Amino acid sequence: MAGLQKLKIEHVSKQIKGSLVIDDISLMFVPGRIYGLRGINGSGKTMLMRLICGLIRPTSGNIYYDDMELGHDIFFLLMLVFYWKTLLFWMVIQVIRI
Repeated sequence: MAGLQKLKIEHVSKQIKGSLVIDDISLMFVPGRIYGLRGINGSGKTMLMRLICGLIRPTSGNIYYDDMELGHDIFFLLMLVFYWKTLLFWMVIQVIRI
């Protein structure tokens, strides 16, 4: 699968109001595989997705897409992939309010 992009998370941590929510996570997602993210309530699943999408920044560590550190343009692309239902709902609400 040469030439396909991968998503790499290296030593990512997130601290909110003095509480460590994500603690030193390192993962690599390669194309052609299906991944699931599971855990008990409050384990940080949604927080990790928000970090990947760029909705929030990690306290430490880096996130790479195709070996490039993620920036605003790549974050927006991933956000559309992972949160498209939420975005579409928000857009519909905004149209109704107008």
